[in-house]
Amino acid sequence: LPELLSRVRNLTARHGRGNSHGPSSQKDVARTFDFGKVHVDFDKFEILADGQLYNPTTIELELLRLFIENEGKVLSRGEILEKVWGYDSDVSTRTIDNFVLRLRKIIEENPSEPRHIVSVRGTGYRFIAVPDDSNAPDDDP
Repeated sequence: LPELLSRVRNLTARHGRGNSHGPSSQKDVARTFDFGKVHVDFDKFEILADGQLYNPTTIELELLRLFIENEGKVLSRGEILEKVWGYDSDVSTRTIDNFVLRLRKIIEENPSEPRHIVSVRGTGYRFIAVPDDSNAPDDDP
């Protein structure tokens, strides 16, 4: 129930109440976002994950913001490259994978089995704020 309440608060903050200014822009994006054991403060450039404070780079934070803004949607590496690094960038898709790995090390309980930033084979990544535990491995034989 606490995760559901957090999700509702995040969605309310992200979409605003009575906001009629048309499509969202960065000004409309929530300044903070909570999911799992993670609190992101975009204004302070801070991520508090499982009690530990991190100061991500600008690119790391912009990448996380893109994932959060597109929660549940599969983002191709091309979309990520364009929206975070820009069209004129000489960055390869492998660079994106490295930045995702760095973010996973911060926000995932087990980076080798990510639950929030998941890979979509051959396409890109999907961000899930509240993973569906019904698909989690069962410890009982």
